[in-house]
Amino acid sequence: MTQYDEVPLVPTDPPDGCSSLRNKYSIAGSVALITRGACSFMSKAIVAEQHGAIAVIIADDNKDNDGHWIDMIADETDREVNIPALFLLGTDGQQIKRALKAQGMHEAIISIPINVTTNPSLLLRETPWTLR
Repeated sequence: MTQYDEVPLVPTDPPDGCSSLRNKYSIAGSVALITRGACSFMSKAIVAEQHGAIAVIIADDNKDNDGHWIDMIADETDREVNIPALFLLGTDGQQIKRALKAQGMHEAIISIPINVTTNPSLLLRETPWTLR
């Protein structure tokens, strides 16, 4: 089980994470928060990994999505990524971004103490992250 305790969660700039990141120094050693859309999940994870992210969370671009999970599938290429990639509902992603903006913060400190690949938050009845 991989565990991330008190690691920075940093929204990428640009939000879609499909090209070179303007905030690459903030992404290094952090979990990258990327918005879904504009390129494949694989491309987003690769860009984040190239910029030093330790994991990536891709938030749905539908800000009102509070229950429809998306399958993050491979993009039919031979590319590989070596960091974990997770999907986050649009409402949760929006809540994090709104809280950061309201506090004037560029990152949140999060803990993901569960194996999210086998314990979806839907079954846990709680989100697999905490904002502090």
